[in-house]
This record gives sequence, C-alpha cells and structure tokens, in this order.
Amino acid sequence: MREIADSDRIRRFMAHLGLEDDAETRVYFTGGATAVLLDWRQSTIDVDILIVPENDRLLRAIPRLKEELRINVELTSPQDFIPVPPGWESRSLFIGSEGKIAFYQTSLVEGLRRTVEWFRSYLTI
Repeated sequence: MREIADSDRIRRFMAHLGLEDDAETRVYFTGGATAVLLDWRQSTIDVDILIVPENDRLLRAIPRLKEELRINVELTSPQDFIPVPPGWESRSLFIGSEGKIAFYQTSLVEGLRRTVEWFRSYLTI
C-alpha cells in the first residue's frame, strides 16, 4: 500500500528520478506536493508532476518508483486544476536539481487571482 507523501519521501522520489535519465528535463510539481516542499503542510496524498519535455525513460520509471517508494505520483498539468496565465513556467520557483532534471514548484498566483475574480463576478450576478 502506498503512503502519504511527506517532504522526505518527495525528495527521495526526486533523487531517484534524477538517476533515471541524462536528458535535460524540467519537472513541475503542482498541488499538494508544492505545499509540502515549501513547508506549508506536512504531507499530501498525491505527488502531481508535469514532465517537460515528455521523456519515455522517465515515464517508464515512474510506475516502478511509485512501488519502490510507496508513493502516489500522478502525471498532470497545472491546467488540469485552474486556468493558467501565459508564462507560468518562467515564474515557477526552482526547487533543486537531481542529475539533469531541474525541479520546479509551479507558480500560478496570477491564474489564481483571475479565478477568484471570475468567482466574485459570478457571485454578484
């Protein structure tokens, strides 16, 4: 059975993933994993990631790492959660690198502001 993901477990996932390939790759964390890595909360159920560019070796390694580390990993994009502003990638916060993989925390504050404004306008109708 897989366990909740705390900071240590997420960082072990990053280290193991970094050993899997030598191609320049960016991995963006979205959702609860970002809050855990920023010490905003202690754990999350899933580690949501986006791999750019898509990388077959990493995609094949993830199921094995999920089992070895007993961690839930979901391939998802920030756009799956909220509308994202153009250029969100360049505003994402660098977390660290493992091997040739650079890890980022997605920064969607502008997209979140727009979503909140949309809800406010909807509620005033």
